[in-house]
Formats: sequence, structure tokens, C-alpha cells
Amino acid sequence: VTWCEATGSGNAYFTYVYSAQVAEVEIDIKTNKLKVTNIYAAHDVGKAINRELLQGQIYGGVVQGLGMALKEKITIDEGYLTSDNFHKYHIYRANELPTIHDIIIENHDNNSPTGAKGIGEPALEIISPAVANAIYAATGKRYKKLPIDLEV
Repeated sequence: VTWCEATGSGNAYFTYVYSAQVAEVEIDIKTNKLKVTNIYAAHDVGKAINRELLQGQIYGGVVQGLGMALKEKITIDEGYLTSDNFHKYHIYRANELPTIHDIIIENHDNNSPTGAKGIGEPALEIISPAVANAIYAATGKRYKKLPIDLEV
């Protein structure tokens, strides 16, 4: 570790996480309705200390990221928030979720006292591009703004 607190320079990260996610989608070409059917979430967690908690972090991050990718849109009118309830601000419901397949990869991290790595953010951060790429594979159209709207 080469971090110097006094100068604020060097390598600030003592460990790195590696993750990959793949989304499978179905798109009804008549209605333009999108359904995410499966998510494959592979995460190198270092040492898996508590597998159930790891799965919870992965599932929670994927669900939150799916909302960000496809549903959650803040609307403002003349400076006032108009998406101020769950009728106007849509989040995923349990019955709308895809099947999430977690793939936990263990590569012991020598820089960590337990050998573990972080999993809090990685599951959330990479689901949007996975969904966008699945839509691209199905339609040939790139979407670069969130939430993704197939009507645009």
C-alpha cells in the first residue's frame, strides 16, 4: 500500500473487486414492453465469510440497479417534485423481478485481514449496462440515458 495521508497521494485502494453481470430480456415488438427474465451476477468477493449475507447484498444491489435502469424517474415541474409517491415514482415489486443467479467467486485477498472484498456497490453499479446491452442485442438500438425508455 502506497497511500500517504499527509499528501493525499498514492494508491488509496487496498483491494479491488471484479464483477460481471449479464441480463436476459424479452421485448414484445407489438407493445414495446420489456421484461428482464434473468440476471447472472458473478462477483469476486475474496473470502465468502457469510454466503447468505453476500447473496442478500447481490440481490439487493441488482434490484436497486434494475429500478435505476428501467423504472425510477424523478420528475420536477416548475421546481417542484411531482414524482412524490409510489403511484408516480415506480420501483420494482417482488412479483416483477427476474430470476437472479448469483455466482460467488472466491479469490482470497491478501490485503484484507479476513481475505474478503467489498460487495456493497458492485452489484448495483453494473446492472444498468448489462440491461442496456441486452436491449441492444435484441433491438440493435443503444440507450445511454436512465431510466431506459424503449419509446424514445
